[in-house]
Amino acid sequence: YLLGGTFSMSSTLALSNADNGESWLGYPGQTPVLNGNGGVGTAIELTGAANNITIARLTIQNYQSTGIALLFGDMNKIVIDGNTIENIATPDWNGAGILLGGTLSDIKVTHNLLRNMDYAGIRGAAADHNVSNILIDSNIILDVMKRVCDGGGIQYYHHGSGNGPVTISNNIIGEYGPRGVGDSCRNKAIYLDDGMSNTTIVNNIVYGTG
Repeated sequence: YLLGGTFSMSSTLALSNADNGESWLGYPGQTPVLNGNGGVGTAIELTGAANNITIARLTIQNYQSTGIALLFGDMNKIVIDGNTIENIATPDWNGAGILLGGTLSDIKVTHNLLRNMDYAGIRGAAADHNVSNILIDSNIILDVMKRVCDGGGIQYYHHGSGNGPVTISNNIIGEYGPRGVGDSCRNKAIYLDDGMSNTTIVNNIVYGTG
């Protein structure tokens, strides 16, 4: 458990297969804050064969690129639940509030609050990797895509076969693009990009501009 308080972070919390089976949880009734102070790229990064890891009830704020990243490994049974991620200054397409990259199976991203992002709230970057049983459910995503174009509140892309099922359900997405830019910026509330298929989108609420 992480107890309440603000932790000024000078580096990324890196998790890998050496941490399999761990849970990083805010203590019930308390609010642990991981603060990057604008000087750290990513708050929490999972790599390699990280499996059966839970990250829940944390507040992550003021990072340069990404809140929580699953980075191009071969991962399964990852749960990201009930976190607040805010003030992420992603300068390009390489980050997000929550970034899902690589070969993934049995991933749950649920009940998170993501707000004030320069790029996407939740971004799936499968590229040519296989993904299966991805659930993105009951998240609140507000004021994202504020500076970078061609993305979304929730975005997932895949270049070929071997993706899905992916379910995007019961999310609330509000204000997802630079004001006054219009369609030329190609920002969407929910954005299935490139060859993404085998995806169910149901019961989401979208409002505002993008």
